[in-house]
Amino acid sequence: MKKANAIFITILVVYVIIMMALLFSCKTSKPVIDQVKDSTVVKYYYRDSVITLPGDTVQLITSVPCPDAKWQAKAKNGRTMLVASLNKGELSIDCKQDSLLLRISLLEKELERKTNTIVHVPVPQEVIQYRTPWWAKIALAVSLLFITAFCIKNWRLVVAGAKAIIQFFI
Repeated sequence: MKKANAIFITILVVYVIIMMALLFSCKTSKPVIDQVKDSTVVKYYYRDSVITLPGDTVQLITSVPCPDAKWQAKAKNGRTMLVASLNKGELSIDCKQDSLLLRISLLEKELERKTNTIVHVPVPQEVIQYRTPWWAKIALAVSLLFITAFCIKNWRLVVAGAKAIIQFFI
């Protein structure tokens, strides 16, 4: 009797495993997904520029109460030159500044934005009218035939096995 219970439970477990495999073996198609990849690239580069600063001239002339005095002086500092002179009671001051070419280096930043779009296009699939393959139908029919024959032949054993299973879960 215990051997028959073990055989019944084994056949029942195999049947459940086969039916679960047949139930979950069908695959559904997945929807089309669009992916967008966005990236920002920052580029730094040096740039040399030449700036021209214009020259400037300032001249001041005024009279001084010393008509016989004579005097002259020059001074230079960098790009500036000063000339001062006193002649016949007239004081003249000239300040000249030369133009300047100045080379400067600049660090510039450039932002570049790149957007790549990847679109997955599904391949048209062949529509299958019946999803269950032929070998699954044969396996189902054979297993139903064996289980039905076993249950008819050993109906008392089936009832005892069902009671054992119910007691196992309770």
